[in-house]
Amino acid sequence: MSYRDVLTFAVDLESRGVVSDVTIGGSVALILHAEPIHTDDLDLFVHLRRTGTVIDLGPIYRAAEAAGAAVDGEYLRFGAAKFQFIVAGTELEEEAMAQAETLEVWGLRTRVVSPEYVIALKLATFRSKDQTQILHLLRTARRSIDMEALEVILGGHGLLARWHQFRKQWP
Repeated sequence: MSYRDVLTFAVDLESRGVVSDVTIGGSVALILHAEPIHTDDLDLFVHLRRTGTVIDLGPIYRAAEAAGAAVDGEYLRFGAAKFQFIVAGTELEEEAMAQAETLEVWGLRTRVVSPEYVIALKLATFRSKDQTQILHLLRTARRSIDMEALEVILGGHGLLARWHQFRKQWP
């Protein structure tokens, strides 16, 4: 199975009310805005119905297993296609989902985190691979990164100092 199959499954979950606001994030979002890079999985940001503060991923896992997915650590897997559902848990993730772009991906209209929010989310985690991917996106983006909008986003989430540190290290 492919990432298209995963996305089709996610759209089906959305149509059944199991999740809402399915939004492609992570490295796949980066790839959709820039030159391809290697990635191991597809990250799908979603909203779930909550009862209090407990997040119950059980309905997703039950539906995935019923559809033939296997559990692989923190991931689900349809054949070689590894994926995970990420319930938006920070203001930055919520904002990235709210401001997502609608694109045609693998023949399906879907929401994708914008390049500016990809950068912001990767700055928030700031692992070594995130820094490399930010640089890749800045150098190979299919459209110009809106630096003014990016700085507004970063300023709103306390990430401007990290951005300036990154830009100093990777001019």
